[in-house]
Amino acid sequence: MRQVNFDSARLWDDYETGELWLMLRVCKDYRMAAREFAEKVKEKAGKIFTAALSLFRQRRSGAANRYMWELCRKIGNRMNKNDVEVYREHILLQNIYKRIEINTDAVEIFRKSWAMHGIGWLCEIEDYAPKEGFVVLRAYYGSSTYNTKQMSRLIDTLVQDCEALELQTRPQAELDAMLSYWEAQAA
Repeated sequence: MRQVNFDSARLWDDYETGELWLMLRVCKDYRMAAREFAEKVKEKAGKIFTAALSLFRQRRSGAANRYMWELCRKIGNRMNKNDVEVYREHILLQNIYKRIEINTDAVEIFRKSWAMHGIGWLCEIEDYAPKEGFVVLRAYYGSSTYNTKQMSRLIDTLVQDCEALELQTRPQAELDAMLSYWEAQAA
């Protein structure tokens, strides 16, 4: 799949043919990709293509992600845990999950498949479902799916834990700059 970012769109009604055209103003860094795609369309004349158009959102910056792991390591070292364990505990604290009603016999298979998305993709049984032989699972999303607000909240909870353990953290202004850079990338 080819991604092409754009910042403006227009419609053109061709009254002679009755066709409606969607024109996109392609962002500078995506011009080559747009040209290559247009060539592919020419080569496959008569074929139907599909496009999913949505507002571009940068999930997170590398700096924010590295800082999150830095905080997990600091907390882990102080509490004799590994950084993954700290990360997973904090994923659960964020309460970003999908509720799934599932047959009790399928829980382990689902849990293993869900976990294949990444180390923060966790499942826990919430309750028994009304239907006999079923339970309700909470399937937590890893931070790779988080938007700026969610990632900011995750980092904030890690910073609070560091402060409670009297561990050094970066100044708030630096954290704000890191997250605002992330948000600027999404604009």
